[in-house]
Amino acid sequence: MVGYWRLRQEDLPNLPHPAELVDPGWDPKVRRKISTYLKRPAFALTYVYAGYSPCRLCGLPNGCAERSDGVFVWPEGLAHYVDAHDVRLPDDFVEHALGTPWTRWWRRIWGT
Repeated sequence: MVGYWRLRQEDLPNLPHPAELVDPGWDPKVRRKISTYLKRPAFALTYVYAGYSPCRLCGLPNGCAERSDGVFVWPEGLAHYVDAHDVRLPDDFVEHALGTPWTRWWRRIWGT
């Protein structure tokens, strides 16, 4: 799981708050690649919920589903944090996303 946040310190203290991960110095090329990866339409929607989750930083409605690439699961609105707020995602996810060519993902999921 990546991109799940707490609202307050007392809420799920093992999860980060996105404000702790803002990094305006993150390489814009890498950030764009990660954002594109998160928004790929072919990634499976694992769950769809009845209401939108607000962005923890600006309050805008930010998705109502979870997506997965077969390895990681993330909230549908995670790309918003990367695009609009310069939230840097964990290195293990970034390395995975940058090192997962589309064809490899497709074969792993569909077995072709």
